[in-house]
Amino acid sequence: MSRASIQPEMLKYTQVNRQKIAKLQEIIEALLEKALERGFFGVATVEVRVQDGTIQEIEERIERKHR
Repeated sequence: MSRASIQPEMLKYTQVNRQKIAKLQEIIEALLEKALERGFFGVATVEVRVQDGTIQEIEERIERKHR
């Protein structure tokens, strides 16, 4: 199946996007594990960079505030 023939709503089912979505789920679970604990004050962020309907990069950050 050529990329041109893929319907826009079907891009999430490409092999690359399926792999990145699986990785994204792992990252979110790990971030929540770190952030959802007593004593954590801050921001947990996941940034997903997409180009033409394909996930290119996933960036994760944890910013702690010290009180």
